[in-house]
Amino acid sequence: MVTIFKKNSPGYTLIELLTVITIIGILSTIAIPHYIAHRDNAKMATVYATLHQIQLAQEVYKTNKQHYFSLGDTVVTHDDSPLEIADTDLELYIPAGQSYQIKTEAGTEETKYEVRIQTNFDLNMDGLNDLFLFASDKNSFPLYPTTF
Repeated sequence: MVTIFKKNSPGYTLIELLTVITIIGILSTIAIPHYIAHRDNAKMATVYATLHQIQLAQEVYKTNKQHYFSLGDTVVTHDDSPLEIADTDLELYIPAGQSYQIKTEAGTEETKYEVRIQTNFDLNMDGLNDLFLFASDKNSFPLYPTTF
């Protein structure tokens, strides 16, 4: 059986398909890192927003009680939201996938507190969820990864 090919057959040539695939590949190498950067910035925005909420709650509590509140070794997660602060009308909302520990050391309740944050993302790509520490007396902005 002899097959006859027509010169004007419908369809794309191999060169046209390879050109389109190459262009799509180039565009994706440009777009994907930008998407990842914006996603990471959005995740950090939730950390900063929650930390700001904790700072405001601490200042309101200190105004009423003359010292900062502490949760001791209790780790607060999204399942505990909203967290009601004792003897106040304050509530803290914790984002899903994040956990917070709010501590004051004995004898320093009037002057400082620490917030330890564990996230569900890995910005530094070391294979571990990121940990951040905020100390009110050091004005720790921006937050830097830490271990504890």
